[in-house]
Parts: sequence; C-alpha cells; structure tokens
Amino acid sequence: MTINLKKVLARAESWSEQDQEELAQVVLEIEARRHGVYHASPDELNAIADIVLRRNLTLISDEIYEAMPGAKAASVHLTDFPAIEAPAIDVVDTIGAGDSFQAALLFALRAIGRIKRVALAQMNAGELGRALSFASACAAVTCGRAGADPPRQSDVGPALSRLLDR
Repeated sequence: MTINLKKVLARAESWSEQDQEELAQVVLEIEARRHGVYHASPDELNAIADIVLRRNLTLISDEIYEAMPGAKAASVHLTDFPAIEAPAIDVVDTIGAGDSFQAALLFALRAIGRIKRVALAQMNAGELGRALSFASACAAVTCGRAGADPPRQSDVGPALSRLLDR
C-alpha cells in the first residue's frame, strides 16, 4: 500500500459514515474497471428484489454472476422471462457500460410506452425482453471501444428496430 493511500485511509476513519460509503463506492468502481466486475449498489439490489417479488419470479441462482475479463458475453436469466443474451464482443473498456445500459433501458421503456409506473407494472415478457436486449446492445457498443463512449443511433440501428417492432 502506498504512503498516500495509507494517509487517505487514516483520515477517512474520522469521516462521516456517508463520506466513508462514498469512498467505498469509488474504490468499487475502480475495482470494477480493473477487473471487469460490476458490484450492484444496495439500492440496485433492492430494486431487483422488488421486481422479483412483485412479479412473483424466481431467480435461477441467488449468486451474482460476474463477467470477467476475456468473457465474450453475459446473460440474465429469470424464470418466466426469456433469457437475454448480451452481444458477443471483444471488450476494450467497461467504463460507461452500466451508464449506457441504464440510459438505453430508460430510452427503451419510454419508446415502448412503459416508462410510467402503471404502464411499467403491466409490461409483458416480450416488451421486457426487447427493452433489455436493446440496453444490452447499447452497453456492448460502449464496451467495444475505449473510454466512456456511448453508442449513437447509427451504432444500434438493428437493435432499435427490434425494440420498436411490436
């Protein structure tokens, strides 16, 4: 451990719990960038649990699967919903992939008219599959190039067409 890091950690001991949590999140983000592993925040895990409980779903496993460097694809499997396969790509950089996924998912929900709470609760498996596939395609484009460089419409034209195909 470097002297500078030791000094920062020693000072952080006197910080508020909120500031310590913020520092921990920064460390996790650095670790995710270095290792290609994303750690969901407590809020994200609670949101996933809420969806699973509200829709009476069963997760195939209670473990968090981590996409490691060199992996060509990752997938999400929930029973009662189609498996969503991430596009196979050569990963260049994972910075911004989560942001791209979340932004694309929100875009997709708005595009198919499911962005509002009542409409979201009525979403069917096909709509969810299309929205997640689109978000996955957008994140894959981001991972395929250096830096936090989100996709443009021209990068995801076929995925956008599949999203809007009802």
